[in-house]
Amino acid sequence: MARQEGRPIDRVEVWRTISDSWKKLYRQVEKNLSGLGLGIPEFRILRTLHDSDDSPMARLSSETLLTQAAITAIVDRLEGDRLVVRKRSNDDRRVVKIGMTPKGEKIFSEALKAHRLFTEEMLQSLNDKELLQLSSLMDKLSRRDREPLLRERKVANMVSQQSGKAAAAR
Repeated sequence: MARQEGRPIDRVEVWRTISDSWKKLYRQVEKNLSGLGLGIPEFRILRTLHDSDDSPMARLSSETLLTQAAITAIVDRLEGDRLVVRKRSNDDRRVVKIGMTPKGEKIFSEALKAHRLFTEEMLQSLNDKELLQLSSLMDKLSRRDREPLLRERKVANMVSQQSGKAAAAR
């Protein structure tokens, strides 16, 4: 994205560049994981289980940013593939915890190796300072998502103003 001197930065164009780059990387990760029979959501669930042992469904949902319904469907598939098991909590029988099986650990380990190789290759052109800067900037952008009502009001006001201008121009 080239910027002409003296012109304001086109934020829509910047956003398109970020979005397009993310989509390309995401698709490559999907392709890499598909050889092991996993998608990105499955990999993220297995990673969460690997890092924390047995987890309640609600924790998987919050850790992976997936809905409870999506978690249930994915866990059903992972359970069918014998990568995870459901266990009732000893403390509260209403709570179902998900645990990884030895087969799940093996598949996850292979997937993590492949993912680590890919990420190392993709990020090798950035030095440590640039990596920290990129991570910090992406975190800053994602924190904006934590202000949904304010953002929704601003967008609604902008749309309303644009609609009013369009109607007045007719």
